[in-house]
Amino acid sequence: MRLLATIILSILLGVAIAIGSIEWSNKNATWYPEYETQSKYRVKLETAKKGMNPNAKAFVPENEHNFGVLNREQEGKHDFIVENRGTENLTLEVNGTSCTCTGVDVSVKSVKPGEKSIITVHWEAESSQATFTQSAVLLTNDPDNPELIFHVKGLYTSPVMSSPGSLQFPSISLGREGNSSFRLYGLEKQPLEIKEIRSSNPDYIETSIEPGELTDVDKESTIYQNATNVLVVKVKVKPGLPTGAFQERLMISTNYESEPSLEYFVRGMIQAQNVQIAGKDYMRETGAINIGKTTLGRPISSKITVIFIGKSADDVDLKVVTKEPSFVDVKFEKAPGERAIFEITVTIPATTAGYWFGPEQRTMGLLEIETNLPETPMLRFPLQFLVEKG
Repeated sequence: MRLLATIILSILLGVAIAIGSIEWSNKNATWYPEYETQSKYRVKLETAKKGMNPNAKAFVPENEHNFGVLNREQEGKHDFIVENRGTENLTLEVNGTSCTCTGVDVSVKSVKPGEKSIITVHWEAESSQATFTQSAVLLTNDPDNPELIFHVKGLYTSPVMSSPGSLQFPSISLGREGNSSFRLYGLEKQPLEIKEIRSSNPDYIETSIEPGELTDVDKESTIYQNATNVLVVKVKVKPGLPTGAFQERLMISTNYESEPSLEYFVRGMIQAQNVQIAGKDYMRETGAINIGKTTLGRPISSKITVIFIGKSADDVDLKVVTKEPSFVDVKFEKAPGERAIFEITVTIPATTAGYWFGPEQRTMGLLEIETNLPETPMLRFPLQFLVEKG
């Protein structure tokens, strides 16, 4: 009997704790604004249902449109039709869109029997190449169709497309030459022509152009199969760039009025045989130092180890020649008893305002260190970090 009473008491206590936990959880749950927005739309729908009219009948011949491939210069809009096949007026009211980049216009909000309203869904392209799917929602007084949803989708492209999007060289040995290429596709009716290619570092980056052809893979591509012509740009990296990561920019001028110029980035790594770089914050693929994330007023540091190899390594000296941004603090320290091993500490001080450098190399900071070694005169490190305002 006592055992049974204990079991019942335990069950009741467990239920009470569960109810209390649920209540506490509801009180302390995180509230997201999008939930509130969805709730407003739902309330609006429920309110609209109260004014339903069984004699209003909405008919939609098409509620989805696929544009396929669109040039980014083309206007992003499509007209849908809503017919009233009932005997009394059909009301239409906008109840939201899929994003702030999308809008909807209703030509007639109270549609008479036998008449139509044009629903125009329009939007802005958010990038030069992106798949898009947008939608708009309307409320009606038709009890069988209280909500009408219209969808548009497709793919935005540029008049000139590149493949790959940027050129990444594999590791190039110091003092050696590197060669690679990328393809440019002209998507206008007239063939693409390259008037000029200017390099941000013409002493070390050389380009040449030759005609190309659509490959079998191109012919199966949604984008490239529509190309009028293809140009192959060959890129040569000459010897002389410093050890470490490099990024150079190509400014390309074309004959297209819709895209008279475009930027293309060339990236890679120069590796020296007499230098080894290590450390958990050293990003070997890009050659960058990942300092990390902090908030305003809190300093943050990162450390890497640089080892010089060879007879002349014992007398190596280091000197900072470039710091971008200028507030970055850099210190060198030789390992005890080792003249050729340096620990390099990079610090973002506490006085720094909000900055973001990375992850794209075009937005990274930069550290360049000069050495007195003729075979490795310069070390180059992109810097990646984030300082939030708190």
